[in-house]
Amino acid sequence: MNLSNRVASLPLLNGIKLPDAVAIVTGAGSGIGQATAYVLAHAGCRIVIGEISAERGEAVANELRTAGFSAIAVPTDVSSRADAQRLADTALEQFGSIDVLVNIAGLYPSVLVADMDERDWDRVFGVNIKGVFNCCQAVIPTMMSNRRGRIINIASVDGLRPGVRPGLSGYGNSHYCASKGAVITFTKSLAAEMAPYNVNVNAISPGWVATETALSGGRFEEGLKQVPLGRGAQPEEVAQIILFLASEAASFMTGGNLIFSGGSVMD
Repeated sequence: MNLSNRVASLPLLNGIKLPDAVAIVTGAGSGIGQATAYVLAHAGCRIVIGEISAERGEAVANELRTAGFSAIAVPTDVSSRADAQRLADTALEQFGSIDVLVNIAGLYPSVLVADMDERDWDRVFGVNIKGVFNCCQAVIPTMMSNRRGRIINIASVDGLRPGVRPGLSGYGNSHYCASKGAVITFTKSLAAEMAPYNVNVNAISPGWVATETALSGGRFEEGLKQVPLGRGAQPEEVAQIILFLASEAASFMTGGNLIFSGGSVMD
């Protein structure tokens, strides 16, 4: 069953609707981002895709439009403040509002600290945390003015623990771990700032998710040995949690970090 059909059959969609809400989803050309765009569209959102690959972003937007949903794609490098602002401005020009921002765009390279180039560190931080900052800063004036909004940041369980764990082959992603830890603390700080404006800010920390990137990395099956439930999550399962956080069902949640790891991290 393809992703579109899997999303259409999700049970949570029958209960949560966001009619006509405008949702920006970064990194929506594949993986969790693509699944999130589909899930939010099925819930009634008008979708604005921020994707560094213009081709992938437009392909997802076109598939959504073909299915009868409202979607546009904006080529976006989230590490660029100008691109993030253009993404927000386009959403306002096309749809007149910004109700939901989901920051998913991210990098997951592997290199040991001993071998790491300064450019490796800067690129990961530029996308994984500066990109979150750029997109949040671009949308919050609208949300503050409207006195409503939802911001959901995708962090990682690797922001809570070392990336090299006993029983798993050593690999280097210390810059990734550090950047995702920063996403978690940034989320909590921004949540406190935005609470007076009725804007909820939360994070999700997934574990192993069966995206193309994760499956192609050569560590996925080995990583599952660390998961008590014995499997990785499907991207649309993470997207359902995003839908929940974007909905009124989560109106009393802000500053949270939901761990979604199949038990690999228990907190």
